[in-house]
Amino acid sequence: MAAALDLVYKAAARAFNAFNIAEGLFWLLVGALFALHAFRHRRRSRPPGFAALFFALFGISDFIETATGAWWRPWWLLALKGGCAAGLLCCYIVHVRAGGYRGLAQIYPWKSPRGD
Repeated sequence: MAAALDLVYKAAARAFNAFNIAEGLFWLLVGALFALHAFRHRRRSRPPGFAALFFALFGISDFIETATGAWWRPWWLLALKGGCAAGLLCCYIVHVRAGGYRGLAQIYPWKSPRGD
C-alpha cells in the first residue's frame, strides 16, 4: 500500500511541476505580447509596459514555485506573486480610467453601448 501511495505522490508531483512550467511559459508569453504592444505604441506604452513586466515576473515566480513546491513559501515568493497581482490590478485601473475599456462594445463592435 505504501508503494502505491508513493507512486501516486510522485506522479502528482510531476504533474504539479509540469503544470507550473506550462503556466510560467503562458505568463511569459502574455508578458511578451504586452511588451510587443508597448513597443509598437511607444507614446502610450506605460500601462502595457508595466503589465509586461508584471506578467513576466509572475511567470518567473511559477518557475520558482516548481523548486519550492508551494506558492506561499518562502515568504518572498508570496510577496512577489501578491505584488504582481497588485501591479496588474493597478494597470487595469489605469486602463479603464483612461477610457481603454468600452465594455461589450469592445468585444462586439456592432453593438452600441446605447442599445441602438
